[in-house]
Amino acid sequence: MTQSLSFDGLSTIYDRTRESEPTRFEASLDWLSRRFPRDKFNSVLEPGIGTGRVAKQLAKRGYRVTGVDLSLEMLKRCIENNTAASSVSCLLG
Repeated sequence: MTQSLSFDGLSTIYDRTRESEPTRFEASLDWLSRRFPRDKFNSVLEPGIGTGRVAKQLAKRGYRVTGVDLSLEMLKRCIENNTAASSVSCLLG
């Protein structure tokens, strides 16, 4: 029997298991924005995009995000969570 790396079964609760202190999360996004300024790095690849929590915030900062995930259910959540962000694309793979 092979083991799946898919998070399909966790898609409805995943974000609750990844919550972090809001200022720490913002600080991480600030660091990424400084390290990879939009004028030089306007496109981001996010492997394991999951529900798109990080992608959504990067899109709000003006980045175009392409995310890849093994889980179709997680990608469905990502699309739902990013309906207003046309700069987030999700791929299964």
